[in-house]
Amino acid sequence: MSAPAPGRSRVLAQARFESRTLLSNGEQLLVSIVLPALALLGLALGTAPDLGPGRRIDLAVAGTLALAVVSTAFTGQAISTGFDRRAGVLRLLGVTPLGRDGLLAGKSLAVLTVLALQVLALSALGVALGWQPDAAGVVPTLVSLLLGAASFVALALLLAGLALWLVAH
Repeated sequence: MSAPAPGRSRVLAQARFESRTLLSNGEQLLVSIVLPALALLGLALGTAPDLGPGRRIDLAVAGTLALAVVSTAFTGQAISTGFDRRAGVLRLLGVTPLGRDGLLAGKSLAVLTVLALQVLALSALGVALGWQPDAAGVVPTLVSLLLGAASFVALALLLAGLALWLVAH
């Protein structure tokens, strides 16, 4: 019998698997990429709703990036964890060398991977629509996106764990 791979390798393998799953699932792709892109197009090119003072494209890109965080970190994880629960995967992962902490780390890294792709795609679309990002706002924006992603992943996994507990009891 061979020894399990080192913890880092297991987590990275799980993150790759989770990322591929997120990006290959039709519902996930719709929630992660298509809907935020459509929202950006609608907000940038439309006149309603009123987005308040400031350039419309700047507000549309900011709002769409926030939507991307929620769609991937919360909704995406809720969908993914629901599929895992229905297939019985969560019970099986609890007894593997990956363990609960490795599973959580892998899911979090997958969310960050998909979020990075979303930010690149939505930023490129925003630039194509006339957005001119302020260099001074890049770091605060990235920090906000990371904190938002961490918060929404934690909430999604908390709710998924609560649902598992309720089903078991």
